[in-house]
This record gives sequence, C-alpha cells and structure tokens, in this order.
Amino acid sequence: RDAGTATRWISAEVEERWNAFIAEKDCQKAAVAKAAKKKIQSVLDRKVGRKLLKGGQSVGHRFFSLVADIFAKGLKQELEQLHARKPVAGLVAKWAPSPDHQHDRATRIVDAIIERLWNVEGPDEGTRAE
Repeated sequence: RDAGTATRWISAEVEERWNAFIAEKDCQKAAVAKAAKKKIQSVLDRKVGRKLLKGGQSVGHRFFSLVADIFAKGLKQELEQLHARKPVAGLVAKWAPSPDHQHDRATRIVDAIIERLWNVEGPDEGTRAE
C-alpha cells in the first residue's frame, strides 16, 4: 500500500483501541529509555565522582567549570566585537546552551556562564547588553 493513503477504520472503537495501544507502547518505550539514561548517568556520576583532582575537585566539576569558562570568554569576545561594530568571528553565541533547554536543564550550565560573564556581583557595565 501507498504510505500516503489515509487509513480507514472499521469503527471508531477499533481506531480508539489502536490509538490507546500505540500510546501505551510509546509510554513503555519512554520509561525504558528514561531508566536506561538514569542508570548510565548514575554509573558515570560514581566513576567521575571518585576521580579527584588537586584541591578536591572532581573531574566532572572541573570539566563543567572549563566548559562554562570557554563559553563565557567566547561570548564576552563576541559581544565586544558587536559593540565595536566589527564582524563577529566566532560561533560561540550560536552554540551556547539556551536557558531552560535540554543541556541547561540537565546541567544548569547557563547559570555558571552568567556568573562568569557578570563576575557574580552583578553586571559589568562594559559587557552588559542593552
């Protein structure tokens, strides 16, 4: 059969039961995927958490800080280029995580980037977007 052909059900009840069956299967798949992701994250947290660097920081924390530093430095440079009316040379703003989207929900890295951009005390007048 042609995939573009519309499906005709024998009755509304059959269609309803089919849709309920598919919805249940989708829920089961989602639950399995969520459990697998949680298990992998748990294993990674245990393994990474055990490896400590100098000063007592875990490898994961150090990596998180490094990524936040890279994004903050790149965003600051791109903002300075914009204020100077120069062409922006990088793609940091394009690839930076968005607040409350996938990567930020998982890591809250946007908060760390903002802290580095504004030096925690508050916005720096030289880097503040108007």
